[in-house]
Amino acid sequence: MNRHQGRRGPSRGGPSGSSAPQSRGSAAPLKPSTALPPFETFAEMPLRAEVLAALHAMGITKPTPIQRLAIPPVMSGRDVIAKAETGTGKTLAFGAPMMSKIDASRRSVLGLVLCPTRELAQQVAQVLEKLGQPIGAKVALSVGGEPMNPQIDALKAGAQVVGGTPGRVIDLYGQKFLSFPW
Repeated sequence: MNRHQGRRGPSRGGPSGSSAPQSRGSAAPLKPSTALPPFETFAEMPLRAEVLAALHAMGITKPTPIQRLAIPPVMSGRDVIAKAETGTGKTLAFGAPMMSKIDASRRSVLGLVLCPTRELAQQVAQVLEKLGQPIGAKVALSVGGEPMNPQIDALKAGAQVVGGTPGRVIDLYGQKFLSFPW
């Protein structure tokens, strides 16, 4: 059995896989939702207490519409695709529930945020660091145009979350410095 096979079956492609994606049958149609849940504050949302405290320390108490729509289904384990204007809080919409679910005692990557630019990846990583600090979660920034050794050191130190650009993430994955648990 190669490293891409196991309990979950053969590889589905990816950075080092060469097989085409496998069909899982017909996909269910998307069900867009614009009806806002009744949450008026983050304190009413099903987020971890430490993450709520981090949000409060950042001066953030009232969720934006995208946060109200995304956080409850993400916390319940559902897949969410969201679209919102720049500056409306998408990082927190996905970052707060991700950090609420992170097990900081694990020394492996449990969350990955891919960003199209180095600057956006840096901004996202800074927010995730603030959210993860109270639970002891570590965030590694993996971007091109910066020295690779500090990024490798952050991964070796047991980062649970990686924020990065696709090229550098694929590079680190290909060199086996970055891996994802089953």
